[in-house]
Amino acid sequence: MSTNTEGLDDEYFTDDDEEYTSSQSSESDESQTEEINADNYNEVIASIKERVIDRISRIHSNEQSKLYEKYIQATNLFSNEKELLLDDMQLYDLGILQKDKVFQTLKCFSSSIKDLNQMFEDKATF
Repeated sequence: MSTNTEGLDDEYFTDDDEEYTSSQSSESDESQTEEINADNYNEVIASIKERVIDRISRIHSNEQSKLYEKYIQATNLFSNEKELLLDDMQLYDLGILQKDKVFQTLKCFSSSIKDLNQMFEDKATF
């Protein structure tokens, strides 16, 4: 970068002054370039981080949706089986004869539903 010396006496500017001004300008350009590169680098890193977080969030949401669907299917299955068991008990009058076994089976269904619910809650907070 050259200095504008038109109209000024040569005694005020020497070749050394011009070299000093030129090297000072060059150092300034380099520091500005480094700042720009640092800013670009930070922007690129921030952009990559944002994309990765968005991707992880989408995957997590997708997995949560699938898990919730499986949970609903399982609880519906257990609820339906429980209802069928109660209907069969009434139909065949088994409520009195095998009361302990029936209640044990119903407790197993309830326990399974609770376990599924707990597993879903654990996965949902992960």
